[in-house]
Amino acid sequence: MDPDDRNPDSWRRTSLRDGLRCGSEVRTVVERAHATRLPYQYEYETVSSGPRVADEFGTREYTNARVRFNCGVEGNGRVKLLTQGHFWGGPDRHQRFKAQYRRAPPPTETVPFDGYETWVNYRYGVVERDGDSIEFVPSEDGGEEVRPIEWAEMFAPVQRRLVELELVRNPPLARYVLEDIGEWEAFASALRYDVDAFDVGP
Repeated sequence: MDPDDRNPDSWRRTSLRDGLRCGSEVRTVVERAHATRLPYQYEYETVSSGPRVADEFGTREYTNARVRFNCGVEGNGRVKLLTQGHFWGGPDRHQRFKAQYRRAPPPTETVPFDGYETWVNYRYGVVERDGDSIEFVPSEDGGEEVRPIEWAEMFAPVQRRLVELELVRNPPLARYVLEDIGEWEAFASALRYDVDAFDVGP
């Protein structure tokens, strides 16, 4: 190695562009979904405040939300999405909730982005924050139910996670149904730039 060589690539022995894919080399959303192996599972957490809460979770009352997603497609193709978290702020009572969205493994008569069998458990109370930690003091009232929930009723972040899972389960069918309901471009654009989506990057 030449000690007078001022080219950083010579010293690094690699280029900053090594491993970088451009143009037609970039994997599409469907290619990434196809390359993801079953079983597929990951966790994701989001914290929202202000007007975003109303936009993401369809509520006018709460001003803060913290939600953890446990997302998975089992080896047999069953889709399972567990959400749990808290809503607080605004004039309404604070809330702790859990919800699980499921679609049976193949063969099944249900189609993606239609109704999902859903278990919901919620409790009202008071959220107390200390830095990043949340303490929930429950009251006596709450509820639990199991029912099908239609696609249009679901929170936007729940829809986003289910789209990824349905694409992993059956990419052609998921894309076809999303195109049929006019939502493919919006979700494909969001997933295209999400390097953490799927097991394989862009």
